Amino acid sequence: ENGTEVRVTDNGMGMDPAVLEKLRSVRFGEERRGIGLANTDRRLRHMYGTGLMLESSPGLGTAVSFFIPVN
Repeated sequence: ENGTEVRVTDNGMGMDPAVLEKLRSVRFGEERRGIGLANTDRRLRHMYGTGLMLESSPGLGTAVSFFIPVN
């Protein structure tokens, strides 16, 4: 009711917490290996006040989501 959540999930092998934390550090610009996640997160934060949410569990899969509030 307050907006739209966009969520992409898979049922793959998932990631262990160390790999997930590494992706989160790339997202926040602490490491400069790639720019896709960091740029997407930065643009979402600038436009909507919140960025990407990354979730993953070994053996269960991975989810990436973001929320677009209603103006």
